[in-house]
Amino acid sequence: MAADCCYNPAMKTLFPALLLLLTALVTPALHGADGAELYTATVPVADHSEAERTRALRAGLAEVVVKLTGSAASVASSEVRSLLARASSYVVEFGYVELPLAEQGLGLSVKYSRAELDAFLRQEGLPVWPPQRAALLVWVLREAGDQPQTFVTRDEDEGLYAHLDRAFAARGLPVRYPLYDLEDQLGLPVATAWSLAAEELSRASVRYGANQWLVLRCYQSASDHWRLAWVLGRGEQTSLDSLEGADLDALLQQVVDGAVDSIAAGQAYIPTLTAGRVALEVSGVDGFASYTGMLDTLQGLSMVRSVTIARVVGERISLFLDVEGSEKVLLDALALSEHFNLPEQPGAPGQALSVVWRQPTSFR
Repeated sequence: MAADCCYNPAMKTLFPALLLLLTALVTPALHGADGAELYTATVPVADHSEAERTRALRAGLAEVVVKLTGSAASVASSEVRSLLARASSYVVEFGYVELPLAEQGLGLSVKYSRAELDAFLRQEGLPVWPPQRAALLVWVLREAGDQPQTFVTRDEDEGLYAHLDRAFAARGLPVRYPLYDLEDQLGLPVATAWSLAAEELSRASVRYGANQWLVLRCYQSASDHWRLAWVLGRGEQTSLDSLEGADLDALLQQVVDGAVDSIAAGQAYIPTLTAGRVALEVSGVDGFASYTGMLDTLQGLSMVRSVTIARVVGERISLFLDVEGSEKVLLDALALSEHFNLPEQPGAPGQALSVVWRQPTSFR
């Protein structure tokens, strides 16, 4: 607030010079607090024995690797199996905790070394799923026995929602659910949702500002056999799948894994030993607080190794970013940060990427 009350428009003529003086202070990108939860896991244990602790440390590290890579299959690689055998050497801290009522019992909460795991992924050429991840909007419907098709709220089936919450958290993808209020019911009738009509589902999800959504349809037969079908929407892309079995929890886990694998596959990148250079022009940087906020945001992106200021003209700043992965990966991360407005159409090949800084309240 102090910066705003003391800001004088006349100082804009001094601002470019001040930024150029600070250019030498720009260091290689550092990870901020964002995404720290991806490096932690809580694993149920039977007791305080060393054998259980060793097992839990490996299981927790496997969960963290899956969250970081975005791929459930990543733990099957020989490189990751070797990593899991040395799990204890990557532990920063651990402690025993009581698990939530839905799970009950004892758990081991573990925090793993962010720096060492990041280095491992890059050294082995494993995919990296950036920690800037948009929440997935999940609609849930059910038909059981002689009960009609209906949306399922958390109050109606806390166990189902608790399982979905745990499964998505274990994959590192934030999730949210509709209100199922009158506006939802009018905009998306149950019969329409049950038919998995992608266009109507996408339109109903716009209310929540969701650019990725999942509609899960659960049918329980008289013999307690489950048939699940779901449609996943990501932007203009949709995919449909189904499965069946007797164990609902196991089926839900498969749905979550399939959905998250699909989302992460479009957002992850393979880090390289040599970063590519991307030219970026940022407009709307109208003061020192705005400048530092913009710079911190760029440096906090996992694929950005370093930032170099090239030129400052008024409220427009030209930068060079050393980036792992493609320009698309960078643009996706900028969009998910919610601090940049991106152009509707990409520029010509070889041109600088032009974005507009949208200054958050916390930077003012």
